[in-house]
Amino acid sequence: MVITRALRPLRAVIFDMDDTLFDEMQFVSGGFRAVSALVAEACQTPAEQIYDRLLAILSRHGRGRTFDLLLQEFHLEGKISVDRLVNVYRSHVPRLTLYDDARCLLGALKRERYRLGLLTDGDARVQRSKFSALGLEAYLDGAVFSDDHGCCKPSAVPYLAAGEKLGVPLSESVYIGDNPHKDFVTARKLGMFTIRVLRGPYREVCLERSFEADARVNVLEEVLDVIS
Repeated sequence: MVITRALRPLRAVIFDMDDTLFDEMQFVSGGFRAVSALVAEACQTPAEQIYDRLLAILSRHGRGRTFDLLLQEFHLEGKISVDRLVNVYRSHVPRLTLYDDARCLLGALKRERYRLGLLTDGDARVQRSKFSALGLEAYLDGAVFSDDHGCCKPSAVPYLAAGEKLGVPLSESVYIGDNPHKDFVTARKLGMFTIRVLRGPYREVCLERSFEADARVNVLEEVLDVIS
């Protein structure tokens, strides 16, 4: 646990969702399974083989052109559109579970009567589907999906919306996330205390000071030690 700035008394805790509260690869895997079933039918190839190729393409090329490259590999351009695969991916019904430490922390914070919120980027339909699958409504007092506001982090708009939804000044709030590229720079400028959990695809990323959080933790249980 590393802390670089003194914190003020806090009344609200706002979370990022993907790779902060749950392993986002759970959603990716489910979406790839749904896409694989469709592609397998079109090219008479076992769905498991399609799924394995999707994972390999993602690992090698990252996000952005996964479905384009898959259709090229199986010579399906013109037979299935990328838009159709994207829709199948986004609309599948996910089966997701919170990280164990996330469930423990959310329960502990709720018992301590903190106001709890969510601020997450991404397609609003997809993010709401994840929110529901994770059962987060049982823990949180409000959620902001930045896509509803036509923007994403690090825009100040969704942070301000989250503070308004919870009814707590941002100066009395903490934001917890995993991505230093966008999660903390604006939150800190708005007076929030920020905590970075070191996991997920950004675990090893180190950026200049203005992009980093005020505190870093390895597991979410350590958050209680930071803010208590």
